Amino acid sequence: MLVVTGCGQRAAQTTTPTLAPADSTFTADVSPRLARFSFPLAEHDEWFWYRSTTGSGRGEYSWTVEIENAGQRYSFGFLLFKSPNARPARGKLTSLLRAGQQSVSIGSGTQFRLSHELNVKVTAQGNRLHVDITDLKTLQALFSGRPEFGVFTVVLPGENTRKREVAIRYQP
Repeated sequence: MLVVTGCGQRAAQTTTPTLAPADSTFTADVSPRLARFSFPLAEHDEWFWYRSTTGSGRGEYSWTVEIENAGQRYSFGFLLFKSPNARPARGKLTSLLRAGQQSVSIGSGTQFRLSHELNVKVTAQGNRLHVDITDLKTLQALFSGRPEFGVFTVVLPGENTRKREVAIRYQP
């Protein structure tokens, strides 16, 4: 699995993820003005990041979706990497989301590059994490060819990487 940083570094992968069958708790809905990809969240009173056990430049959290549209691969969502000299932090999920990056990356072969023109917004609501796309340029780039599914990936500290292939539902 390739996890992308703004610096082009890879996160450590210690387990081989498996692609599980579709799971109704992961949802992918696209309409002409909004695309929403939702992840289930485990309840936490407090979240911890920039852990002392995480190496500098390594990924700690990731909620991303990968799709292919018109022959181009895209990965989008939330990523948090431990920056050099980062001190351990803790707090609510909203604070964790402010500490990381919300981004779209464009893939070619096995490499991805960060797009500065395409945008997503990541929010948490109850026990759900939402990756929303409302920017018309981003909607066109990612969904003009109506890809059939997205591969959701969840990376959390101390847990195996989870992947789910989810059918994308298109609304008129």
